[in-house]
Amino acid sequence: MLSNLIRLTLILLFFGFGKVLGQQLPSENYTTADGLPNNAIRALHLDSRGILWIGTENGISKLENGSFENFFERDGLAFNSCWAIAEDKNHHLWFGSYGGGVTFFDGKNFQKIQMKDGLADDRIRRFYPYENYMLVGTEDGVSMIDIESFEITTLPESTNNTDLNYTTGFWKAEGRLFYSTYRSGSYEIIWNETDSQIQKINDWLPIYGVFQEGEKLLLADKGSLKTITQKDFESGKSPTHSQSSSIFWQKTEGLNGESYLLAAGLFTKDGGIFQWKEGKLISLNERFNIDSKFIQAAALDAEKGLLYLGSQDKGIYQVRVDENLIYERFGDKEVKDISGRKGLLGLLHSQGLEIRDSANSEVFQVDRTAFKTVQDNYYRQNPEKIPDQMDGFFELDPTILAEDLEFYELHFRDSFFWINNNLGVFKLSEKGEILTYLPIHCFSMGFTPDGKLMETNPYAGVRIYDDPDQFSFTYFHPDEENTPLQIAKVVSDEKNTYLASVFHGFYQWDGERFISYLKEGIWEEQKFKSLHRLASGHLLVGTEFGDLFEITPYPNFKIINHWENEALQGTSILRIESYEKAIIVVTERGIHVLEGDKNSFFDQEQGFYQKLFLSAKRLGDQLYLGTSRGFYQVNLPEFVQNRSQEIQLGITEIKVNHDKLSSKEYDWFVFQPKNLALESDQNTLFIRFKPTGNLNTEKLRFRYRLKSTADWTEFFNDPVIELPYLPWGIMSLR
Repeated sequence: MLSNLIRLTLILLFFGFGKVLGQQLPSENYTTADGLPNNAIRALHLDSRGILWIGTENGISKLENGSFENFFERDGLAFNSCWAIAEDKNHHLWFGSYGGGVTFFDGKNFQKIQMKDGLADDRIRRFYPYENYMLVGTEDGVSMIDIESFEITTLPESTNNTDLNYTTGFWKAEGRLFYSTYRSGSYEIIWNETDSQIQKINDWLPIYGVFQEGEKLLLADKGSLKTITQKDFESGKSPTHSQSSSIFWQKTEGLNGESYLLAAGLFTKDGGIFQWKEGKLISLNERFNIDSKFIQAAALDAEKGLLYLGSQDKGIYQVRVDENLIYERFGDKEVKDISGRKGLLGLLHSQGLEIRDSANSEVFQVDRTAFKTVQDNYYRQNPEKIPDQMDGFFELDPTILAEDLEFYELHFRDSFFWINNNLGVFKLSEKGEILTYLPIHCFSMGFTPDGKLMETNPYAGVRIYDDPDQFSFTYFHPDEENTPLQIAKVVSDEKNTYLASVFHGFYQWDGERFISYLKEGIWEEQKFKSLHRLASGHLLVGTEFGDLFEITPYPNFKIINHWENEALQGTSILRIESYEKAIIVVTERGIHVLEGDKNSFFDQEQGFYQKLFLSAKRLGDQLYLGTSRGFYQVNLPEFVQNRSQEIQLGITEIKVNHDKLSSKEYDWFVFQPKNLALESDQNTLFIRFKPTGNLNTEKLRFRYRLKSTADWTEFFNDPVIELPYLPWGIMSLR
């Protein structure tokens, strides 16, 4: 019978073998529904303060601490559309509109710079910070603006009164400055602060964008991307190397110096984000989970490992590009459980088992039909071995169809995978060959320290199998005083096996007998759902209602740590894992990392957008998290490392008796005075504040006190303080 099982599985594996589905980097899409003023994004810029500035077709927005704030003409902009954003060496911002000229922002006020002030054109295409100037490429001509005096100089002969003359790019090569136009050629700017001139270097057209790549230039044409050396381009030569493509509008660098090109076709849907690598274009739309074909702007937040992409039709995409967190949709299958060893990954999903052997670059599939066929053969060939429910076995329905299989757990022990589902328990090789079948129905199982299978029945006790192939076991009846019942999780160490019960507390098997902590008076806690063994020998036990305990087991039982439910975001502990000194707790809200006194929480801000977690397993330095639609792979050395951050708070809004204070008191949206004088009739304050730096306020809690000798308030989440009935006088703000 065993040989038949092996041969059957091998045939299924041969025909079921398939490619591993592509992995994706976690991404999130922000639109007008999240606070953007418009979904057509034309420009992005991450400033030196960590604020993301967004230029749209109708307004400018800033994204800071997870919130959008929008600005329009009524706030001082020259025009609502914004096609270009830049920051000068004084860290002031420049916004280029298409139709209203330039808006300059120094952190306090918006200032308009337009054609009537000497600008070449009010339709702005490009900015280029250069020494003490901001170069402005317009629809017709190039202007230079002194960033101190705001004196404007338009380069002679850069204008020619045609819409074919718009600026498509600036670049610098070997200390010389150049710019390109759409259909009027490319030029060198002969730089002189008093009398700069231009000199044409190449007549090639059209050029939608020009990008430097080492000693070469990439020229974006309509339907192709041309390549030419800087030297040849300067000498007037035409590019000879070309490849078909969409129209590229911008180039940006990745976290590790990758070259990303952003594309949006004029009349075709062939754009998105591409990587330029070794002279070839590689589409990253699927890997970055980008569904827009019209990408024109990008900004990289290297500190956070985030790449922002602006689309013409679907707002902004935020992509986590540090690759410390990778998501695989896995055919949108539920990943029920995960197990294996370093280099060998087993994924128990809603349709069967997938085994990935990275060392040998092999993938093995075992589908539901394979399990059902083995069960049918066993029942047909061994009717005398079918257990009876009256003998204490949990009910098993052998007529269940393959498509109705429910998978419970996946274990890896002594180079074998073990699976329990509603058709029985199966033992498989590392290549997915089904070696042993047991016609027993159990929701939770485990192994003794010496490798014996332990089957638990919710109501009818426990069996420990001496020889599963011969169906030989020792049975522990539920009428025996310490027999475990309604077990949720089983783990073992070198000496003992531990069992967590949903209703009957904690159990321990010492090789000879079961010990009930509840009945023996060792520990009165009764309701447990999760269990994990630490390398130290301590155990982590999660209760049904979300408390977490770290204990040493009997006979030296002691509660080492207790994290109450309030310390963990979420109401339930779904899974527990560990890595070095860090404890990893998975809840329905996200993931906690506990280390010493530190409690860090990770959710969608870190890329966990699919949060219906079903399973978790650490294999080596990688953590795998199964969800209802695929799984995450987390690089733990980076994920759990301690990052010390000095957090300061800045006041962003103050109202006295419900009246806002003048905007002149603010610099870069932060209230500057350290003292506030209240008159006798001013006794109510409203204060809104933010953590300075690029932090998410949802991860912080706050408290305050009115004077240094007063007690602190309780912690609260919203960065708002309302203070009625204050005495008049000088208030110090700290």
